[in-house]
Amino acid sequence: MVGYREKSERIAALVSADPDIDDLPLWQELWQEYADHLDSLAGFFGPSLLELARFSVDDGFPTSLNLHEGVLELQLCVGDLQRGYFDLELRYLGVEISPDVDQALRDWLLQREDANCHLFDRTEHGAIRYELLYHAHPGSIVILAQGIEWTLLPRGEREPRKRGVAGAEGG
Repeated sequence: MVGYREKSERIAALVSADPDIDDLPLWQELWQEYADHLDSLAGFFGPSLLELARFSVDDGFPTSLNLHEGVLELQLCVGDLQRGYFDLELRYLGVEISPDVDQALRDWLLQREDANCHLFDRTEHGAIRYELLYHAHPGSIVILAQGIEWTLLPRGEREPRKRGVAGAEGG
């Protein structure tokens, strides 16, 4: 991987050690390192994907999943009482999903485990690396895609508040 693989490993280790860990200085350090990492990817990701990467999916849970012809569609219910609740619709383009990742996604959908965070990086071959970590147990789901389209809809509405299309090389 190009960039920042150790970041997700550090966060995953921290979450799996204690999902309710309350070490604010450590979290602040990790998130500042990640923010710096995202800044370094600005030319590759472009503004739309950077906006998605900075959007919090904490406590979000999956509501639908569909995989067909190299496109993975995932919808999450995200938000909280302070900012409201939203449907985050993600379309991963140009994906090849292994049977293990497919099963992990389907298990996650069935169990409705809430997400902890999502992390973005790029591979040495120019793909987008999307990693989703969840609260309930250690582990994550990694998706490699050539592009990501996303829409953020206030819960119960059909008019998007935000929409983005992002591909490799700043799309």
